[in-house]
Amino acid sequence: MTKHNLPESERDRSFVVTNPVGKKRSFDKLMDLAQWAAANSLGKPESEWLKNGRDVE
Repeated sequence: MTKHNLPESERDRSFVVTNPVGKKRSFDKLMDLAQWAAANSLGKPESEWLKNGRDVE
């Protein structure tokens, strides 16, 4: 996700992830997704990176 040599077209797409219970979250930038995923995996609810993206219904 954080490779410096990704084509610009890959860095500027929007991304949607689905968690195991089926809840979806959308991200406008690849870096936002990478930061959210890292913060989410560490399990620290106070992380500001968990605010990245938005819920999708």
